[in-house]
Amino acid sequence: MLTMQTEEMKRQIVREAYRLLKSGGRYGIHEMCLMSDNLDANTKRETERA
Repeated sequence: MLTMQTEEMKRQIVREAYRLLKSGGRYGIHEMCLMSDNLDANTKRETERA
């Protein structure tokens, strides 16, 4: 998940994906969003530490 990475690591990840893609290939990114009103405090804390 890119949002959990430093800016430099994000650049490295995307650069490596670009390097590996064949011409015309696609790279998909999936990000996770937590809705705080749906989570108990323990679940939220554990997810943030992961």
